[in-house]
Amino acid sequence: MPKVRYKLGLLLIFGFLTVLAFAQDKEKADYGLSVYKSYYCGLCHQDTAAESQGIFGPNHDAIAVIAQARILDPHYSGKATTVEDYLRESVLEPEAYLVPGFEFSRHRMPSYKHMSEEELDALIFFLLHQQEVVPAQ
Repeated sequence: MPKVRYKLGLLLIFGFLTVLAFAQDKEKADYGLSVYKSYYCGLCHQDTAAESQGIFGPNHDAIAVIAQARILDPHYSGKATTVEDYLRESVLEPEAYLVPGFEFSRHRMPSYKHMSEEELDALIFFLLHQQEVVPAQ
């Protein structure tokens, strides 16, 4: 009987920690969404989760999947080796790599180096957790 209680206790603790982690992730994603909106990212970028219809920059739906493809593209000229680094580079040094189709845009993305580390981390978290369906380009 003690083994059963021990296992049940472990399951309860694991369940509680899972719920807690989910709540923290949701809170961070919600904060990232508020950062996305407060910096007006949706004026240029389309993003379903942010209900934005921007037309001057690349689509942000499923950006984690798209970013991975960009890093692997032989024409990628940035320094990032992970999706998270690519998104960070795109926010802080947008000129490091211009997405094909947007390289001649008059509406170049500015650097957001003035963004706090907390805001940047939340924004990256939000972008990393977009739906996994790649939108039509």
